[in-house]
Amino acid sequence: MRACAAKFRSRLAANVQRFKGRYPPAAGQEGLEGTAVVLVAVDAQGRLTCTLRKSSGHQILDERALAVVRYSASNVPMPEGLRGVAFSTEFRMRFSLTPPAKRGTEQKA
Repeated sequence: MRACAAKFRSRLAANVQRFKGRYPPAAGQEGLEGTAVVLVAVDAQGRLTCTLRKSSGHQILDERALAVVRYSASNVPMPEGLRGVAFSTEFRMRFSLTPPAKRGTEQKA
């Protein structure tokens, strides 16, 4: 079951990246940043629910995180080994106006 859950999570993570889209324009204009944590739970009947586990501190970013994870999860087929099994996983969505530093390009003082 762990391997199937890992496979589902990996596919879901790929979809989240694919469907993340542009930074929410209103959030960008206001300079809003934060990290939202979304819990994805699947019951034994295969019903998916996505809930905000931790707020980014900004409603617009929380709503985007929930929408992206919900849409992404609805587009991932359930692996055969997880049918009839309840499980959950969390996703962190970081919203930052500053791109992360690339490895090997950090400046040293």
